[in-house]
Amino acid sequence: MVAVFIVAVIAYLIGSISSSVIISKKFAGFDVREKGSGNAGTTNVLRTVGKKAALITLICDVLKGVIAIGVALLVGSNFPEVNRALLVQVAGILVVIGHTFPIFFKFKGGKGVATSLGVLLMTNWQVGLICLVFAIMLMAVTKMVSLGSISAAVLFATLALFTSGDRYIVEGNYVVFAIILAFIVIFNHRSNLKRISEGTENKLDFEKLFKNAVEERKEAKRRAEEEKAEKERLEKERLEREKAEKEREEKERAEREKEERERREKERAEREKAEKEREEQEKAQREQEEKERQEREEAEKEAEENDEAEETEEVSEESVEENNDEENETAEETTADNTENDEAPAENVEDMIDDVIIKNNEKTQNDSENPPVENSEEVYNTEDEDTFFDGKKRKKIRRRFTTKEDRKAIEKMVREAEEKRKKSSGENQ
Repeated sequence: MVAVFIVAVIAYLIGSISSSVIISKKFAGFDVREKGSGNAGTTNVLRTVGKKAALITLICDVLKGVIAIGVALLVGSNFPEVNRALLVQVAGILVVIGHTFPIFFKFKGGKGVATSLGVLLMTNWQVGLICLVFAIMLMAVTKMVSLGSISAAVLFATLALFTSGDRYIVEGNYVVFAIILAFIVIFNHRSNLKRISEGTENKLDFEKLFKNAVEERKEAKRRAEEEKAEKERLEKERLEREKAEKEREEKERAEREKEERERREKERAEREKAEKEREEQEKAQREQEEKERQEREEAEKEAEENDEAEETEEVSEESVEENNDEENETAEETTADNTENDEAPAENVEDMIDDVIIKNNEKTQNDSENPPVENSEEVYNTEDEDTFFDGKKRKKIRRRFTTKEDRKAIEKMVREAEEKRKKSSGENQ
């Protein structure tokens, strides 16, 4: 019983694969059950979709019956104790039922003629051929496919009564099997029988089919040309889009490159400008430094010239003083008595210089502008009149230990003292 159940389930599932629905959707884009007679069979596919689709549907439906019987034989070989003829008959009946009431397509299928033909060809191919030829002849005469199918089913049940069991693929009694198959086919054509009796059954016009075939070929050729033109158009549009896209990308790339160049040029110009400004600043700084250096050099040169002028003046004064000293020495030799008179002015000059320096130091300390000048007694020694009045040393003392004002006052007083001395010496002579 397990083997029978397995065969029954597999056969039913095979029959439930409605090839007409699948092919109609593939070829025409619609469900064949929604067009024509509403039957999911080869004839309706022929009327609504075309001969090519109908031929493929017929072959697939026949193969369903062949495959179901093959599965039954395979299972029977693995279960030797089970009646193989029973397995073949169960498979044949269930595959036709699955085709009529497919579980995968809401139990709305075909009428089982093509699938029954596949089962019949597998069980007894001689009987199957006889039924096929008879159905084709009857269809050609009456131009009614339904009448040919019903007549072939009745013929199969009749021939089963007179065919021995050893002529089938597996020896057994196939009368009941033939009657059940015939009943299923006739039951599925009950609406066709009603229309036949009423004389309203649709007839198949073979001449029209031939004309339709020619038209279909022309239509197929036209569709092929249209598809080719459509493909060419789409390809052309694709190429144009690619070209436009490429041009757009090139334009964008060119713009990006231009922007990048402008940015780099701008940065370069800014760098050059900054470098130029920096160079100008450095140049200005160098010029300023050069100017300052020149000013320092001029100041130093001027100072040196002043020093040279002073030294020249000092040399001149020293020469004059030496001449005066020589004259004074001559006068001193003759007038020794006048020595005291000569000393007095020196002492008076010395006291005058000390007074000037002290007053100027006090004034400088009060104003906090210059450092205090040391006392005249610490600055120079006045014990030796000859040393004090020596012109060269006197100049050095004045430049080193006195301010500018002090030097001017001292020089004035010294000149006055010397004039007095010369005057006094002249009178004595």
